[in-house]
Amino acid sequence: MFKKSNLLKFVPAVIMAVLVMSCSDDDDKGGPVTPLSAEISYSTDDNLSISFQGVSPSSTEWHWDFGDGTESTEQNPLHEYSDGGYYEIVFTSKKTGSEATDNVRVGLNITDYVMLTGGPTALEGKTWRISPAHSSEDAIYVADGFVEAPMFKPLPGGVLDFYLGMPEVYDNTFTFHYDGGYEIHSPIATAFSGIGYQGEVPGVDNIANLGSDKAVEIGLCTGYYTPESDLKFVYVESEDYTVETAEYGSVTYTDVTTVDFDKNGYFVVWEYNSKGMIVEQGEDTMLVHVHAAPAGYQGRPFMVLAVTLEVVK
Repeated sequence: MFKKSNLLKFVPAVIMAVLVMSCSDDDDKGGPVTPLSAEISYSTDDNLSISFQGVSPSSTEWHWDFGDGTESTEQNPLHEYSDGGYYEIVFTSKKTGSEATDNVRVGLNITDYVMLTGGPTALEGKTWRISPAHSSEDAIYVADGFVEAPMFKPLPGGVLDFYLGMPEVYDNTFTFHYDGGYEIHSPIATAFSGIGYQGEVPGVDNIANLGSDKAVEIGLCTGYYTPESDLKFVYVESEDYTVETAEYGSVTYTDVTTVDFDKNGYFVVWEYNSKGMIVEQGEDTMLVHVHAAPAGYQGRPFMVLAVTLEVVK
């Protein structure tokens, strides 16, 4: 039996031993466990260079996929991209037996051309169609669009369907690729076009839908259309574009962005002029002007169609 004085000395010794054993057990298990995590932080000082920071407490390995075919195993790499565009960056932090990931989409040096095509990482290109909602800027102009007042402005939503009787026009799509490739798709193989072009030019007599009486009066229809293979487009950011009008002679649009097409490619309307102007370019919509009749052909007036296109999601 212990004496009282010896018992008082023994109890603290037991407590200390338990604490030491507990600490030893925690050390054996590596201490308190911090959940593995990954978070991307980044900054850029110029158009194509990005400094990345991998926030990942307790991780021992790091992996970066920069979205342009290159990778890094540094925790905080500096990466230089060769082209402007949209990139999906994936960061993975690792520790024995576990890993965590984070991703972010960044846009670098987003030019109008990149917004049109989706940039170099848009492997399927970027696809557009005429917006059924239209916009306050959509119109059909006589002459060059500046000399005379528009015939119709603004075009109400769905006008090509309920007013002109050609709902199929809204289903046609136009795909631009960063490398200059171009695709046109129509579910029923028709193109928005002009009656003069479809019905009065030798070898082109292939009108599919005359639409309403109003469409005939304006001179618009849809025609059977099969795009040739491997279509290309040419994009010019700024030029002076001259066209010939029936009533006003040469009309020049100064400092405009244009797109032109080879073979039987077209933009919005399949007509005598394959060239079109991009008036306003955005991420999801763009306003274009296209010419829909030749100068003085059979006495027809020269027309400009101002139409809003939207991205096909």
